[in-house]
Amino acid sequence: MLVHQIESGLYRRQGKADTNFSGTLPNPQSELAQQLLKDPCNFDFISLGKEAQERELEKALIDRIRAFLLELGMGFAFVGRQSIARF
Repeated sequence: MLVHQIESGLYRRQGKADTNFSGTLPNPQSELAQQLLKDPCNFDFISLGKEAQERELEKALIDRIRAFLLELGMGFAFVGRQSIARF
């Protein structure tokens, strides 16, 4: 697990950017603001390039979810995707 975290660059995604949150916000809010800047999502298991659009990421994730639910067998269901209104 440690090797995977090192190879995936976990330390770069931990929100270590310099901010003034601790000096300008009270403690609970400053910690929350710092946590919001973190990017803990690692989609290395999906073979998309860095230039992938949000729609491509969504499709790849949904495909993985469907495959996973099919492996679980009966009793599980995929309700559906988000709908996009087009005007």
